[in-house]
Amino acid sequence: MSSVNFLNSLLTYESGINELYFDWYLANWDNKTIDYFDVKSTGIVTRNTITGKPERKKISVNEYFKTLGVLEYFDPLNISSLNLMKYRSINPWGFIGYQLGEQALFDCGIYTPKKEEIFHNNRTYQLNVIYVKLEDHTWSDNIEKKIIFDKNNTPLVIATNVNTWMGNFTGKFGINSKEDLFNPNKQTLVIKNLMKYNYNKLIGILEKHSFDLDIFLNQNIKYDNSINMRYSLSGILACCHLCGYKATANLILKKEVSYDEINTSILNYMEKFSDYDVKDIID
Repeated sequence: MSSVNFLNSLLTYESGINELYFDWYLANWDNKTIDYFDVKSTGIVTRNTITGKPERKKISVNEYFKTLGVLEYFDPLNISSLNLMKYRSINPWGFIGYQLGEQALFDCGIYTPKKEEIFHNNRTYQLNVIYVKLEDHTWSDNIEKKIIFDKNNTPLVIATNVNTWMGNFTGKFGINSKEDLFNPNKQTLVIKNLMKYNYNKLIGILEKHSFDLDIFLNQNIKYDNSINMRYSLSGILACCHLCGYKATANLILKKEVSYDEINTSILNYMEKFSDYDVKDIID
């Protein structure tokens, strides 16, 4: 299967919108059959004030599309409307379409985070304000931002509990605004470049450990819980997309299994998105 199939499958999975469910969407338009995350508004998850954990509730298809910010684009007479909705889908953490987030676009030079000034230990710091995946309890008591310090108590960044998109876009790849990210062609260009960026970073880490990825591919790797996983290049790109290239390097080098915000295992992506021909993405 080609890289086009790979990207289509990834977008369908990440956006939470699938053409195969079109008739089901219509049949359950007002039926509360979907167990999903509650949001204050699109891209802002509702959290338990005591534990900080995301709240869930039963919602209808109508409410589900509203939660993702795509309700107005749904056409009950046109199944192809779902394709545009995929690119515009915003999950409860503010990730867009392919689940593009602030940090990934910052790494690729597409996005510049907002900066805030803080005063700490008699010094003034200009810190990036950007989403960082932290433990749920961090966000108890309605906390939405937290300063992250290094081991020397030097402030590094102001972490937010969702992608706020309050920074600026650089114009790279023609992305000058958040609205530009909703454009299918531009978003596809971004995801391809992001995957190539992640792959090159991953290879850089592996080379420092004298690890040849080509020898590793298509081997069956056994984990402590007896899971046998065959590694493929497309699966590795998917893993980098889910948890980042550093987590993927740890998976390969240390068998360290990482998880995303909703506890999806990196191994799940290795298996789900295996056996696609994605060489044109990384070349």
